[in-house]
Amino acid sequence: MFKSYINNLLLLLIAVAVIAIYLLIEHSQLNYPLLPVKESAYPWSAVKSTDAHKGGTSTVSIIDDTNTIDFNYNLTSGFQYSYASIGIVFADITYPNTFVDWSQFTTLALKVRCTPRNVLNFALYTFDEQVSKPNDFSTFRTSIRVFPCDETWSNVDIDLQHLDTPEWWLLLNGMDVSNKDYALNKIYSFTIVNSSQSPVDTLSNVKIESATLSGQDKRFIYAAYTLAFFALAIFVLWLFRQYTLRLTTELKLKMQQDQPLLAYRQLPLESKKDREKNAVLHYMATEYANPDLSLDTVMSALGINRAKINDILREHQGLTFSTYLNKIRLTEASRLLLEQEASVAETAYSVGYNNPSYFNRIFKKEYGCTPNSFKKYMTEGKTSK
Repeated sequence: MFKSYINNLLLLLIAVAVIAIYLLIEHSQLNYPLLPVKESAYPWSAVKSTDAHKGGTSTVSIIDDTNTIDFNYNLTSGFQYSYASIGIVFADITYPNTFVDWSQFTTLALKVRCTPRNVLNFALYTFDEQVSKPNDFSTFRTSIRVFPCDETWSNVDIDLQHLDTPEWWLLLNGMDVSNKDYALNKIYSFTIVNSSQSPVDTLSNVKIESATLSGQDKRFIYAAYTLAFFALAIFVLWLFRQYTLRLTTELKLKMQQDQPLLAYRQLPLESKKDREKNAVLHYMATEYANPDLSLDTVMSALGINRAKINDILREHQGLTFSTYLNKIRLTEASRLLLEQEASVAETAYSVGYNNPSYFNRIFKKEYGCTPNSFKKYMTEGKTSK
């Protein structure tokens, strides 16, 4: 009854742990919308920028920056580096040097439409500890991803952790062109800006209907891993315990089945009906510990021929001489292992085996475990009652 209660309790705990792991993993999934702006987890403001301050004549105008990011722009030809962009700035106007931490996010999912067809740049601006200066935006690291869009709505997934840093920015700041590392824990802004393949001298519209950050909160993942480890450890221990109990039960049943062999001392020494049978069984029951006991020894001692001895044993136990002899010895050995403090080798010698290794081998074949394990399992089985 108590064992059943413990088993049910352990299974219940494992089931609860599995549910908790599932909930932790579910809770670790992060989805933070940036649109509409009033529901954004990170307050932001839209900022226009063009080549006008460098002598260009490109223009940009915001249609909506509350529910969507909707803007028109017109790149003018005849200027070397024409550009127009809308920047989403996260810095507080009161504290312009504050940053947002996106290190737990992996993707920014955009739903975007362009009229006419366009190829745009997503540019992320982060504070680089090596070169960035708090009050100099031009020193913030630029990391970009190019994406196409057309007149139909399309989903664009920006992989925040695998953006490209332009070579010109690295050279401008005296950095090795192989340096592509950037941190997401100090983000100033991101912009949607034209590319070299954007149409010129054409009024273009870009509309972003949704922008959602997604990722994982690793604290919940680590907690799930830890809980899974302990749940697995408990489950393995429970399985081992079940195996031990089952093996103990099987060993006890095995000993009960072999109990008739232990009753050989009560066999009648004389029987008018079964004189030869009793003589053979009694002789083996009293001489089994003799390491030199053999079929020839029994024949010589009792004056009964080989065929008759084998017939008696097959009729009585359904076994051959050697199998029956091992059965007696192993049954007695199992009893001695439980009742005495003798070593395995000493037990082997006491029941007629001169080779402990051979004894270990045939014992394991008979009982499914080594003599030491047998003693351990049977002792634990008695203790747990």
